[in-house]
Order: sequence, then C-alpha cells, then structure tokens
Amino acid sequence: MLTIPFTKGLHQIGDGIYAYLQPDGSWGLNNAGLIVSENQALLVDTLYDYKRTGDMLAEIQKTIGLPVKIQYLINTHSNGDHYFGNGLVEGAKIISSEICAKEMKAIPPFKMAFLMKIWWLLGKGGRYLHKSFKLFDFGGIRLVLPHQVFQDSMILSVGKKRVELLEVRDAHTASDIMAYLPDDKIIFCSDLLFSEGTPVVWTKGVQSWIDALNKINSLDVDHIVPGHGPVTDKNGVSRLIAYFEYIYSETKKRFSKNMSILDASLDIDLKEYNGWGDPERLVTTVHAIYQELNPTMKPLSAVNLFAMMYDYKSHI
Repeated sequence: MLTIPFTKGLHQIGDGIYAYLQPDGSWGLNNAGLIVSENQALLVDTLYDYKRTGDMLAEIQKTIGLPVKIQYLINTHSNGDHYFGNGLVEGAKIISSEICAKEMKAIPPFKMAFLMKIWWLLGKGGRYLHKSFKLFDFGGIRLVLPHQVFQDSMILSVGKKRVELLEVRDAHTASDIMAYLPDDKIIFCSDLLFSEGTPVVWTKGVQSWIDALNKINSLDVDHIVPGHGPVTDKNGVSRLIAYFEYIYSETKKRFSKNMSILDASLDIDLKEYNGWGDPERLVTTVHAIYQELNPTMKPLSAVNLFAMMYDYKSHI
C-alpha cells in the first residue's frame, strides 16, 4: 500500500495520477486531482481563491511540463472551494452535473465575498464564518460555469486512461461527482469522503450518503482521494460509514426526547471520532437527521448552522 504524506502540494498516487493536497483539510482547504496521459490532462476541481488555484496550476505545470494542456476540468459539486478557481483554467472544457451547475448559479463567488465583508452584522454565525474563511481572498473571482452537464454518469478518455464520472444525489450536497479510474484502482471522491475530519452535511440525505460510501467500498480501488484530508483506502470509507451509523442511532434517541439540535449534538459522545478535525460540524449531521425524521421540519440556513456550530464549539 502506497503511503501518501499529508503535506501541501502535488503527490503522485499512480501512473500519471496525482492528488493536490491542502493540510489541514479544514474549511475551504480542499483536495484536487490531476490525471495525465499522452499529453492530455484532466483536473478534478479547482481551489477556493485565485491565489491558491494559481499556485496549484503553477506546480502542475512545473511537474507535467509545458506541452501538456488541461483538456477537462471536473467540478465535483457546488461548494465554492471546489470551483471558485475555474476562471484560471483557460481552454479547458468544464464538466459537472446538471444539478451542480444550477446550484453554482445560486451561490456565486460575489455572495461569499459580500458575506465576508458584512460578517460582523451576522451575529455568532458571522463570527464563525469569518474565523473559518478569513484565509481566503474572494475579491475579483468570476463565476465560471460548466460548459457541459450530465446526469447519473459519464465516461471520458484522457489519453489511454478511462475516467468514469459517477453522480451521487442528496448526500454532501444535492449532487456530488466521483471520478473513478477502474484500470488504475483509484477514485477521487471529493466531499463524499472527509478523511480524519468531521463531515459537513448540507442536505437531509445521511442515509443516501451512507449508500454512496457503500458503493465506493464495492468498487475495486486501492487509493481513495477525499475532498478534505489525507489520501486513504477503504478503511477510511468504512470509518466514515461507522461514524454516520453511530451518529444516526444516537440522534434518533435524542430526537425522541424532543431535544433541540444543539442540545442533542452536545449530548452525543463522539468517542473515537473526537480526534477528527472540526467536531462542531456534528451539528450539520444532527440537523440533517432531524429533517429525515421530521419531513415537515424547515431546514436552517447556512448562517444559522454556522451560529449553532459557534455555540457547540463554545461549549466543548
């Protein structure tokens, strides 16, 4: 088993296959991927701002050489840390799912830039937002949308390499894409997998997320690149499945007692998952499970969830 150090930059994980990693994998510090074959290249996601994306592209260019152009850019989902840098990848065909492209229009970069300017007006949610994202410069970022969209699945050829794009709905976001290389036994899972970090659930689809993770474990893969955190294998996937199943069971107990989302989150013993980064994100999972258990429940806004995470962090 190849061990990939969790250090910043481009790491080779297979023949012409690389992971670009950003420690410590917390808010906005996502991973990206690169597939190169016969002077063709595919990039899996960009980064959260132009500075970080530019640094990544410079390292890629230095590593793969000037003759290689990026033909394809895959945006795995609509969170800005995976697509705000699109404007710097010139000449590439940008591909994503149909649902993802619609969500990207709804949450363009200027909205994040605006929120970061008025964070002090947003109470505890704003304070959490500012602390979590102050590393990034959102000024001047253009909204660059996909040129091509698909549903369910799509197959691409990058030189001699076959890349299968697999869509999962209602898990981390309304639509998340994995890039699977069956011949190389490598998969880029994006935010369907958080490695050594607490996951963020923006939907009410915890059970569908578990189904997606079980699907990953059914594939013939040796190396798995998560959206955040160190490169892992199926053990990392199984660990996240166990986390979700445990939190689901514990949340149901507290839901039946009519506990609030925050009180239920604070009452759950994280046990072996306590060492994962950003434990306050547990709030988003409990919120999602409460929506599953009560379909009439109105979902909280992102700012309200940030406020609840602020409160959680203040109590632990």
